[in-house]
Amino acid sequence: MDGEILCEKPNNAIYKFEGTVRVPFRFDQSPLSVDNLLLRGSSLRNTEYVYGAVVFTGHDTKVMRNSASSKYKFSDLEKQTNNAIAIVLVVQVIFSLIAGILGYVWIVFTSNSVDVCQMNGLQNQIQGYRFPFQHDPCHVSFVYMVLLFGTWVLIFTNLVPISLMVSLELVKFFQAIFMGYDMNMFDEEQQMQMRAQASNLNEQLGQVEYVFSDKTGTLTCNIMEFKKFSAGTTKYGTGIRADEKQEDNVNFFDPKLQQ
Repeated sequence: MDGEILCEKPNNAIYKFEGTVRVPFRFDQSPLSVDNLLLRGSSLRNTEYVYGAVVFTGHDTKVMRNSASSKYKFSDLEKQTNNAIAIVLVVQVIFSLIAGILGYVWIVFTSNSVDVCQMNGLQNQIQGYRFPFQHDPCHVSFVYMVLLFGTWVLIFTNLVPISLMVSLELVKFFQAIFMGYDMNMFDEEQQMQMRAQASNLNEQLGQVEYVFSDKTGTLTCNIMEFKKFSAGTTKYGTGIRADEKQEDNVNFFDPKLQQ
């Protein structure tokens, strides 16, 4: 038995598949959809065997196309810290640029020579290098201004709190250890202590306000349908309580009919 299958290119759309199949004993083409597709890892339940053809293999399978490396998660504190450090770094560059320009202007106005490279012994520092513009006052002046900018960058280095990130990591590391010994989070049934999988997200626990879960503790589907919930003495929604659940042979629910 042979045939030909024309289908879409490999993609990550699990719930979508388009193609056609042609067999020698039929002159027309039969369409293929996602109902005719068995994904990698699927199990047969209602039949013992199926006839099929492999359309995607290896890294071209839809499952592999959807698999991605875990992304590094940043806590709110880390985001605020990174933004603050970025702002300080920009301020440092601006201050260094302004100080370098003002320093160069001051040297030009206080010097009687056009070649500012002769001041402060800078000529002796760069004379050993083969600059193509070593005897060009304009180019040497630009080099001196760049050196002034770099000097002020080193002077303003303390503005950037380099040790802040190291201190935060150490604090979070020891905080995760203390959290593991917290008896308020000890599971007596399984005799297990709390364990922090990612110490950089410790402070995020204090930001949790609501926890959504089904009866098994995990969501079995990506669709959550709002029914009912209560916060304190206030109830939201029109869901049915467990004692008000309708019988299997009743197609409607009316509280007035219940005694």
